[in-house]
Amino acid sequence: MTRYLFGVFLAAFLLTPRAEALNCTFAISTLDFGDVDTLGGGAVDRTATLSINCTSVTLGTVRICPNIGAGSGGSSGAVRYMRNPANAPLEFSLYTDTGTTPWGSIEQALLGTPPTIDLNTSLFGSISTTRTIYGRVSANQQTAATGHFSSMFTSAYSKISYSDLTLFNCLTLASPVAVPFEVKADVQPNCLVTADNINFGVHGVLKTNVDAAGAVNVRCTPGTSYSVGLNGGLANAAPTARQMKLGAAVVTYGLYLNTQRTQPWSQTVGQIASGTGTGLVQGLPVYGRVPAQTTPGAGVYNDTVVATVTY
Repeated sequence: MTRYLFGVFLAAFLLTPRAEALNCTFAISTLDFGDVDTLGGGAVDRTATLSINCTSVTLGTVRICPNIGAGSGGSSGAVRYMRNPANAPLEFSLYTDTGTTPWGSIEQALLGTPPTIDLNTSLFGSISTTRTIYGRVSANQQTAATGHFSSMFTSAYSKISYSDLTLFNCLTLASPVAVPFEVKADVQPNCLVTADNINFGVHGVLKTNVDAAGAVNVRCTPGTSYSVGLNGGLANAAPTARQMKLGAAVVTYGLYLNTQRTQPWSQTVGQIASGTGTGLVQGLPVYGRVPAQTTPGAGVYNDTVVATVTY
């Protein structure tokens, strides 16, 4: 008798995931400080965004090392420079936070060190996130020139290394990716003005001229042409017949551009002061004269004159 033996065999075929290389792409937005008023003396803060997109993160984490160097404007210590077409500098700095930790590069130690960014992968082995780059135009740059300033961060200055190994050392610059961006600002022409009072002092009978002087103090951005006019005071009087008053009583006086008191100072063309800003305070002397006149009653006489700067 013939017997047949049947067996059951289990065939197994295991498909393993295809290994793909970690791939990250980056972008940095323009850091635009916009219109900057340097005369106020304060710092100006703005931000840019580093965008990160990574795929095939097989080991669960990725380490990213973003190095930002000096930029095309150069640097000194931890301070970078934007420059205008005449190569004049405007100082700024980059930070990893709101202004205490510099964002630097391993290639230029004086700028500070680059941050280490460790990210955990999603279930699908991908990561998309952002980091903020904090920028600051330095305070106390009143003598900075006006105009458009820029610093370009080309491949020579903006490089990012990355790896899916958490032991990857950010103190090395391995296979960096260039991530270009721009930092820019516009310094606007501006002027500030203050004035010193003119005190003619205490006098009896006004039988001779009484002279005194004050000043209009002007600070304008470098290269900014300006002119300063003085109005006619509360009585809107002629420049040599302004009126200090006490009630209805009047003491007539004049304001002048020169020590001889021959050039009246008003708001009329030919009777105004002018100059060019340097970023520093420029004091413009105001020469006052109370001419001999009928003396009114005793008391304190005063007037208010408005100085207007045009630039």
